[in-house]
Amino acid sequence: MKRVLVVEDHWMTVDNLVAICREAGCEVKVAMSLAEVEAMAKEKFDIFVWDYNLPDGTTLEAIKVARKRDSEATMIASSSDPESRLLQVIAGCNIEVDPYSIYGVLEKEVEK
Repeated sequence: MKRVLVVEDHWMTVDNLVAICREAGCEVKVAMSLAEVEAMAKEKFDIFVWDYNLPDGTTLEAIKVARKRDSEATMIASSSDPESRLLQVIAGCNIEVDPYSIYGVLEKEVEK
């Protein structure tokens, strides 16, 4: 069973992403702030979905830390701002998509 961490602070998006993961039989956890991401720092995930801006900062440093710990994980950068997605890729994400494409991309990743 794949483990997915959704790092997102918009409930509607969270609900849709969680539904996709659960339909595919994945275990899914949600972090809506950097503090929540840090609280899960010792957990291992196969797929990360990263928003850029959270209430307590950007996800860039958290992406770097997660990439070092889970070097084989799929990390999806999802932000409406193309420059933010580029920064996320530089930090360690290997897939970047706009928020309108995230659902289709995630479906493909969880079904691999």
